[in-house]
Amino acid sequence: MKIVDSHCHLTHEKIAVQLDDVLARARSAGVGAFLTVGCGPEDAARAVALAAGHDDVWAAVGIHPHDAETFSPDAMSRITPLLEHDRVVAVGEIGLDYHYDFSPRVAQQEAFAAQLEVAARADLPVIIHCREAIPDALATIARCRADGLAVRGVFHCFTGTAAEIVQVVAAGFHVSLAGMVTFKKSDELRDAARLIPVDQLLLETDCPYLSPEPVRKVKVNEPAHLLHTFRFLADLLGASEQELAERTNANAQSLFGIG
Repeated sequence: MKIVDSHCHLTHEKIAVQLDDVLARARSAGVGAFLTVGCGPEDAARAVALAAGHDDVWAAVGIHPHDAETFSPDAMSRITPLLEHDRVVAVGEIGLDYHYDFSPRVAQQEAFAAQLEVAARADLPVIIHCREAIPDALATIARCRADGLAVRGVFHCFTGTAAEIVQVVAAGFHVSLAGMVTFKKSDELRDAARLIPVDQLLLETDCPYLSPEPVRKVKVNEPAHLLHTFRFLADLLGASEQELAERTNANAQSLFGIG
């Protein structure tokens, strides 16, 4: 039985310095595919190069909302050619972050809309980072769709409410859950998780961040720890591990073509 880590940052310095060991531990734990996400032109190029060297690693490329203030035609001109690489399966992570507001919200919205268009024209799904901004994110997506763009993808590392998850899945998006769903104080997130249709659910670590229980104190999360989140969700959703693995793997295959 294998599972898919649909969102990790294998190029992060804390992972990259021990990459061979990290991948070996993950494979031994039952992780059979990895989607490494490159944020910004330099990191995107590293992610693609890494994926090109491993049969079980794929890449996503984009400009993170934290860096939206640096978004420019020049930055996109360095990312867009990467979309043609056969190991690139998504545009991301892109989106809106109103929690930290590291970039002005107008800049975030403009970068998000522009990258949604790029993804749709390339016929690629998007990986959406969204914190405290679900209404604006869905409104931006709706405007793109009204313009004839076929926007599809996943809201990754979902941390919103049950009401918000209903809106996200109604809009046709997949939802990915990370280690936060295992945290003791994440009751509201667990309530939301129960509302995700099984055919729209994905699993992720978002490593090196958000180590799940019972390894939450391990400050460098890694894909091997996905097994803890996976088993927790199987119990939470009343599914067998085999059923959850088969369903989430099929979802990763249908959305990204990986697994």
